[in-house]
Amino acid sequence: MQEMHRGFSGEVERYKKFLLESDFDIIMNYTAQQWTTDLTFPFLAKISAKKVLVPCGFSGLDLQ
Repeated sequence: MQEMHRGFSGEVERYKKFLLESDFDIIMNYTAQQWTTDLTFPFLAKISAKKVLVPCGFSGLDLQ
């Protein structure tokens, strides 16, 4: 199987700042290899909003 690791590009720091500085009541992420979830996980505990993680869809984790 070919490795497909590309990392993140674009306005990554701007997105992180948006998540950390916004005054959300709730933040929801899908947990099936979504770039938004992958970016959010390292600092999820620093976000003051309630968190909802929705496990849905195909998971390719067992293929790695």
